[in-house]
Amino acid sequence: MTIFKRYTFKVEQLLVIAFLLVGMLIPGQPVQGAQPSSPSGVTLAGVHYYGGQLPDGSYLPDMNVSYGKRGWNVETVVAFEWNGSQYVDKCNNGDLEYALGPAWRAQLEGLVNIIRIDYRKDQAGNMVAVPSNSTEYTSWSNSFIRCVERFRSYQRDGSTHDLASLFIVGNEPNIDGGISDVAYANAFNHLWGRKSSMVSGTELLAVFNSPFTPPEWMYSMTSRLNGADGFAFHTGGARSACQDPRQPCQWADNRYDGAFRFYRDVINQIDQRFWNKPVYITEFNTYTGDPNSQPSSNYPTNWVNKAFEEIRSYNASRNGRPEIKALIWFIDDSRGYDNRFALRSYQTYPLLAQALNDMKEEFRNAANRQFSSGISPRSDVFVRGTDNNIYYRTKTTGSWSAWTSIGSPTGGATSDPSAVSWGKNRIDVFVRGSDNALWHRAYNGSWSAWEPLGGTLTSAPDAASWSWGDLEVFVRGTDNKLYQKRFTNGSWSGWIGDAGAPNGNATSAPGVVSWGSGRLDLFVRGSDNALWHRSYFNGWGAWESFGGVLTTGPDAASWGPGHIDVFVAGVDNVPWRLQWNNGSYQWIQVPDGSYNTDPGAVSAGWNQVSLFARGMDQQLYYKLWNGSWNAWESLNGGLNSGPDASSWSLR
Repeated sequence: MTIFKRYTFKVEQLLVIAFLLVGMLIPGQPVQGAQPSSPSGVTLAGVHYYGGQLPDGSYLPDMNVSYGKRGWNVETVVAFEWNGSQYVDKCNNGDLEYALGPAWRAQLEGLVNIIRIDYRKDQAGNMVAVPSNSTEYTSWSNSFIRCVERFRSYQRDGSTHDLASLFIVGNEPNIDGGISDVAYANAFNHLWGRKSSMVSGTELLAVFNSPFTPPEWMYSMTSRLNGADGFAFHTGGARSACQDPRQPCQWADNRYDGAFRFYRDVINQIDQRFWNKPVYITEFNTYTGDPNSQPSSNYPTNWVNKAFEEIRSYNASRNGRPEIKALIWFIDDSRGYDNRFALRSYQTYPLLAQALNDMKEEFRNAANRQFSSGISPRSDVFVRGTDNNIYYRTKTTGSWSAWTSIGSPTGGATSDPSAVSWGKNRIDVFVRGSDNALWHRAYNGSWSAWEPLGGTLTSAPDAASWSWGDLEVFVRGTDNKLYQKRFTNGSWSGWIGDAGAPNGNATSAPGVVSWGSGRLDLFVRGSDNALWHRSYFNGWGAWESFGGVLTTGPDAASWGPGHIDVFVAGVDNVPWRLQWNNGSYQWIQVPDGSYNTDPGAVSAGWNQVSLFARGMDQQLYYKLWNGSWNAWESLNGGLNSGPDASSWSLR
């Protein structure tokens, strides 16, 4: 069956198609099928199951944009399908016209195709993403390779058409076959090892689970990959309390975002080896799994436009993280799927008419064709001055501001400050007051008043955030054990004493950092003056010693999943750095300088750490690591404590 059997064309529609065909032969226009590998300059906008010209004669893509730059289309195929008695290899022997024809039409009308190839549809009609048994790898990869060939050398009307270079390996493994992170990585690695057998320029995209599942699956999977050309996954929609896709959404246990910005949590978990590879969000709409969240009954005004604005904002300040190249609406043509999602159901569902018009606007939006690698928007360093007030300096576009005071709790601050950011334009600062209690002040465009959070502290606090709206603050109590206070869903918990202390006795302020949703790494000096560590993920692990002889407390920063840098001073005030990478670690001396107070550290981008310390002259000094160490830079000031720093570039 060819695609033309699915449509009845008016005369004017046939003329438009004829115009497009002729236009492709005009000098300066690419010949039909000449789709490059790693397409560039394509608008962010796309749809799953593109259906061609709309009933009113209009098009989703902007026909005034160059061919091959107008947007994206996703089609899906199944390699093996049960026919009632056996599995049929659809790629080698079966009819793929149901996907080849629409892909041909999409390319004919200037879109770039992405093809998802699922392993099989089983006897019950359930999809399976990839084989979980290695004995099936060879037959699966043979079929996958043949599917690639059929899309890259499609025969039609006496011509050969190269319909796609991007291929997604399976779909939502947790749903399609219940494939584990290890099983998916093993299957992908087998296919990756056979890439030389595919048509030159073919690119393979690895996938993630369904939305609102723990993002750590992505890190566990990607850390096992031998290679990948990019990643394709789906993000969330619009909950009743979270109607703006540009804003974070607190949900469930608050370990990750509960709506559209779930995509950020997933990207944050991609192994940093692959941060130079692109991300394609191949399904998005308002659906969250909540009742009536299908876009036919749950489409907020301009929601699509705000979603694209959010993606552009991410791309502009991603700081080395993967670039998002596509935001693709699910779906355009229902193709037998639930038509409450289909833009072409706009005549039945008025809200889908709004969604359709908003998607048309984003296909035309020139801003979706402009990308930026991004620069760290802001870093802030905080200190306690000789008057016991808290001061800070801000770094934007490479230069530091003058010192600014945010005051202190009544009676003055009596410890180093701690600072953390969990979102753009948001900083939270903590300090011990003259009453030995924990005090807090927040910046959200302007500074709030100081608020007391109670407790009796015998050290400075330290804080981390593993997701939007989440704060984890640690202090040392009067029994020399560590205590935690959590901010989530807009309110503070009581004191939690689960963290304890190494051998029951912490001898410094704690240092805490998070490199992923639900993950905390806690550091402290023990009674033996060594560095001790304890991690949290669904419960606390055991305390472990990293050795060393510390003369200060630690501070930690993370620039990617599985990577932590911990800074301390050793004997004779020499600065040391412990590099921890996926469980292995090494001590490395920081060149030059010395300090005798707890340091402060923060990361504002991939493979980048900023170290702050009070020098022996009571001035603040700053040293940047971005693959190698820069020289120490003086930031002046008269410090009565060690510093701490925050950056909102990573959130």
